[in-house]
Amino acid sequence: VDLSPLLAQKDVWLRAAAARLAGLWEVTTLSGELRRLSADESEPEVVRRAGVRALGYFRDAETRSLLASLGQAARPSSVRFQAIASLARIDAAEAARLAATALTQTAPNDDLAILFDPFLTRKGGADQLAEMIVKNPPPQDQAKLALRFLYSAGRSDASLIETLTKAAGLAVDSKPPTPREIKEIVDDVMTKGDATRGEAIFRRADLGCFKCHALNKAGGNVGPELTALGGASPVDYVVASVLDPNAAVKEQFTTRTITTVEGQIFTGILVSRDQQRVVLRDATGKRIDIPLADIDEEREGKSLMPEGLTKFLTRQELLDLCRFLSELGRLGPYAVPTAATIQRWQFWRPGPSDLEAGTQSSDQIIRQVLSLPSHSWETSYGMVNGYLPLWELHQPEKGTVVFLRGEFKLDVPGTVRIAVSGPHDGVWINSQRMPDNWDGMARLEGGRHFVILRVQTADDRQAKIRVELTQPVGAVGRFEIVNGP
Repeated sequence: VDLSPLLAQKDVWLRAAAARLAGLWEVTTLSGELRRLSADESEPEVVRRAGVRALGYFRDAETRSLLASLGQAARPSSVRFQAIASLARIDAAEAARLAATALTQTAPNDDLAILFDPFLTRKGGADQLAEMIVKNPPPQDQAKLALRFLYSAGRSDASLIETLTKAAGLAVDSKPPTPREIKEIVDDVMTKGDATRGEAIFRRADLGCFKCHALNKAGGNVGPELTALGGASPVDYVVASVLDPNAAVKEQFTTRTITTVEGQIFTGILVSRDQQRVVLRDATGKRIDIPLADIDEEREGKSLMPEGLTKFLTRQELLDLCRFLSELGRLGPYAVPTAATIQRWQFWRPGPSDLEAGTQSSDQIIRQVLSLPSHSWETSYGMVNGYLPLWELHQPEKGTVVFLRGEFKLDVPGTVRIAVSGPHDGVWINSQRMPDNWDGMARLEGGRHFVILRVQTADDRQAKIRVELTQPVGAVGRFEIVNGP
């Protein structure tokens, strides 16, 4: 297959895919074109990143030199990080040095997974990166950003965590709490903790709670479901589990760390094992298939929730978080929900030259939304009461219009009532826009369906939306809301 014509296409995603294939297939005749794409700042970011990623499969001196150059100063940061990641395949020592330098300049919104993954997934890679960070430590704020990423990714690499913890100015020694300390915290949780504030802390992106845990089946599935936690567990158990996650790990959530014969390292919970392969799921929910023939070493690990995560919380935040967790499943506002609400929302934020301009018809808008590739959508989860807080999505510098997409299934053709509560600028069921006077009743075929909303975000705690599904009396079939990862 000649990839050259695809690299010249106008479609950005097609060009990016062609660039990735050129690397995977090691098409050396295209290395020059890939270097041009990677270095050209006028090229779209997604194309440049794909080109830089592909260059990691070529080992010629010209490619190595370009990757090292881009790894020092390329903008945006995702291109710089990808250059370092690709260089790690060719010259791990130089890549580690550049990564340590890049860490000194990271910003809160940078995707550190691009930068860290090549070192975390190679035998000795985390130690190599830690050595370079010791020589060129990042400022405290940047060290904390790196630690937050590692914790949210379920990583507990000792040398790297210790090095960054010192750079962040935090206590390295994280001893498990004593029974007396737990009792003192429990007393304060019940007298000073605030569950409403605690839910907001649980939802914070920097803590990454939803990556591992689910509420009302929405969230990650590599840690225990927490919907009924407080109703089934005493407060001291909740506090101890937050402060010392490795104290009592249920068997199904114990991690496995596997090193392959090529030196790759994978950590996750065991999904399945047969005579051909082992399947793990990492802290991000990604499925990892490893052929048995490729396994060099396998060992039991700890919880995917690393020790020391609470270092980033003030004592009051810790009390609030534990109060929220201890209220889950108890009678009151955090009882196990009985309403069927959409809890997992995917959202897409159009650019100023896109849908927000308002020049397209309703049909054109929804066709564009329905044709978006999966990686264009981000995920947000509803609160325990079923409302999605629109203020969490509010980024006025990127525009205030957001499209939300929720999913449900019908086992056979039937009728579903879809009740939308909250401000919105339009409701679609699949490709059909509902009229303004719509009563919420939808007659649908069996299978998969989407509820799509156009909303305006706002820095307002009243800006929230909720969608509940019910079936009329006597309706045939059953529906299931897709709230999983």
